Amino acid sequence: MLLYWLENLVIGVSTIGRITVSSIGNTGPIALLGAVITCAFFTLHYGLFCLAHGGLLLEFFGVGIPLNAGAGPLSIAFDMVWAALQLGPNLGLMLCLVGSWQALQFLAYIRDGAWKGVNPQVEMMMPYGRVIVLHAAVFAAGAAVAAAGDPAIGLLFNQHIRAERLERPLAKTA
Repeated sequence: MLLYWLENLVIGVSTIGRITVSSIGNTGPIALLGAVITCAFFTLHYGLFCLAHGGLLLEFFGVGIPLNAGAGPLSIAFDMVWAALQLGPNLGLMLCLVGSWQALQFLAYIRDGAWKGVNPQVEMMMPYGRVIVLHAAVFAAGAAVAAAGDPAIGLLFNQHIRAERLERPLAKTA
């Protein structure tokens, strides 16, 4: 679940780029102000979801984040990402792979002209499906942790989800 949360952060950054490109690419430089406002709203709204989900996940895994008095949300977010990366020996590597994949997807988005005719508001809404999935997973894991009285149950929940994903056959492409 932590990798999925970290992926959400990377996808959020990619979405900001897609909002900007689709805004300016479709209506010209005059749309820069609209892109800035849309990106600011998205960053605040999506960022708060990610901040809350990250905090809950780290609590489920039994990792306390020491909060400095007067620390801002950006400082707290960086502390949370750092704590999440410390939980798994390969999470940093996997996050780099996710980041490079998103960068390639973003470059293809520009190169292939996929931004043409795309509404920036539609781009803004794209990652929210992932938020809903993580929201459900956080509540399910939270219920399991509360019932068991042990945060280690969250690890079992995470391993079960990963095993389910590995057992599914890959979709065939025509």
